[in-house]
This record gives sequence, C-alpha cells and structure tokens, in this order.
Amino acid sequence: MRRALVLPLLLACSGGSSDEGRAAPPPPAIDAAADAGPPDASPDHTPSDALTRCASRRAAVRSIADAVAQLGALVPVDGPCFVASLERPLAVTATHDVTSAQPAASKESPRLFFLLPGVVVSAVPEGEGGKLLELGEWVT
Repeated sequence: MRRALVLPLLLACSGGSSDEGRAAPPPPAIDAAADAGPPDASPDHTPSDALTRCASRRAAVRSIADAVAQLGALVPVDGPCFVASLERPLAVTATHDVTSAQPAASKESPRLFFLLPGVVVSAVPEGEGGKLLELGEWVT
C-alpha cells in the first residue's frame, strides 16, 4: 500500500523543468548563534551565590531515583536549587491551573513542568505548593 502511494508522489515530484542541467543553489547558511535559543537568564539577572553553587553541580536526571539522588547531593536544597542543577537545555511548559494538588498562585506565577528525558518535574514558584516538587516518570 505504501509503495502504491509513494511511487505516484515520486513521479509527480520528479517532473522535468526548464532548469535541467543547472546545479541547485547551495542551502542557506545556518547561523549557529541565532539557532542556539535564548540565554539561560536575562543579562539583568544576577544569580545568588547559593544558586551558582547549585548550578555548578549539574546532573542528568533521567528517573525519580536520579532526582532523589540529586536532591540528596544538594544540601541544603530547595526547588530553585534543584532546577538550577538540572542539565541544560531545559524543556519547560507552564499552566495557570488552580485546581490541582500543586496549584499555580496566579498567571504571573504558573505551575511549571520541566520535561526531562525520563522524568517530568513540576513545581510552582510560590503559594500553597511552593515548597513541593512533583515527579513522574515517562513510561513506554
């Protein structure tokens, strides 16, 4: 079935053109600096000495056991310290849902989900769940 669909598509795409024999132009150059994503923090942000120490102990967290080990290695530890110690880049999404065990304080202080390779960590910066980290492992 796939072959039956792919063959007509290939034939339609390989039709001749008036530019036959002419070499295709090279692809545009990719500016690696522009593609690197945003910096870790704005230039106006100066991390505290405590967060700098936490960030110096970066670790790959791929399971709940890894997260517990990392939390144990960061004494004293809190949520911001744990997040600072996570391997970069971070995939983060946010929600302002207030009907959960770890509710967002407001739209300005959302619930954050850190989507790591083997585990999801959720945290809120302030409010009722501000001192908690919620962990869940990806299952396949």
